[in-house]
Amino acid sequence: RGEVERGEVDGNVLVVNPKLSFVKTIGRNAFMGSRGGNRKIIYFRDLKSLGSNAFTHSDVYGINCKECCNLINIGIGAFAFSKLRRFVFPERNKIKVLRQEVFKYCDLKTVTLPRGMQEIERYAFYCCKDLETVTLPRDVQEIQKCAFYCCKVLKRVKWSCTVRRIGEGAFKNCASLVKPPELAFSHWTSIGKDAFDGCKPPALFENPNVFVEISANKLHSDVCGICLDSFTTVPACQLSC
Repeated sequence: RGEVERGEVDGNVLVVNPKLSFVKTIGRNAFMGSRGGNRKIIYFRDLKSLGSNAFTHSDVYGINCKECCNLINIGIGAFAFSKLRRFVFPERNKIKVLRQEVFKYCDLKTVTLPRGMQEIERYAFYCCKDLETVTLPRDVQEIQKCAFYCCKVLKRVKWSCTVRRIGEGAFKNCASLVKPPELAFSHWTSIGKDAFDGCKPPALFENPNVFVEISANKLHSDVCGICLDSFTTVPACQLSC
């Protein structure tokens, strides 16, 4: 077992950093219901697999996998119902699918999904009550059923131009999120029932001098993202044809 370094960052956050990066696998239910992780960020370097329900119902505060270039799996419900506030994905990501219920009922505030991730499974961020901002990578193609259901303070989603399918109720009851304008729908091949039910109505054309970063066939800029608070609006005079 490796020694542990302890230090403070961000005020009173305690960092736990194994000197010897020996942990490669965390099994199913390994830390289910564990306590004592409050305000601690755990760093991994050699982690390859994180089992289903590994930290379910635990009080783990943060996980940093930035250097885990061989991490290929985060199991179903790995952090469901936990106190998880921060999660950093690998910089050189190999995870293609974010499994179902992985962050269900977590305390995450912001999420930046890594390049290479192609699919977000059902209930992945279900009822994350503190989640405010989500950034999707360019590779995401599908957001499944109820993936962000009832994330009531979610107000900003940076979309990817590769998204093709939005599942049933994917963003339902995200009361702070502005529903995408009808113009955006032509970009998606499939939109499930009530995908944006309970979101704020779009206010795209209330101001004739404002247009959104999307056209029927392509996104306006080189950045594969759109916002309107959920999508970033820009002055019409700054747009080129």
